[in-house]
Amino acid sequence: MINDIINTISNIFKFGNITNIKSENGKLQEIQLKSLRGVEYTKKMGFFGFNSKPPLDSRALILRVSDEKITLATEHEQSIKDISFGNVIIYNQAGDTIKIENGVITITASTKLVVNAPLTQFNGDIEATGDIVSQSGTNNISLSTHTHLTNHGGGTSHTEPPTPTP
Repeated sequence: MINDIINTISNIFKFGNITNIKSENGKLQEIQLKSLRGVEYTKKMGFFGFNSKPPLDSRALILRVSDEKITLATEHEQSIKDISFGNVIIYNQAGDTIKIENGVITITASTKLVVNAPLTQFNGDIEATGDIVSQSGTNNISLSTHTHLTNHGGGTSHTEPPTPTP
């Protein structure tokens, strides 16, 4: 009887390594993992608004309730990032990150950052170290090479491109 109780308690939480993941829209991910007890299958639950598909061989924390097994948390050693107390980082396997730390939000993307919105608003100054190009229809306008056509005393000429300020 005591052994049954100890066995039940020791099986409530356990760890395993993820070996396969099956996912479909609208359904919980089905995770296959290898634990000390062999190959097992669980459903992965997460927090509303956040979703991830962890890399294979990630570690998983499993909760067993009755006959149900639920993966509560996953982590992969290569993706663990050191951050300061009270701060947050969101990351993927490629190294792209959103870091919220001490009043600064830093977005690091390995290839491109895309914002899809009918209107984008910034309150405050904007600084850019690269060129800014407007691609409106067929008129591509670069802030680093843009000139204006002027009419002085009957003749027309182009203004000089802007000079960067130090």
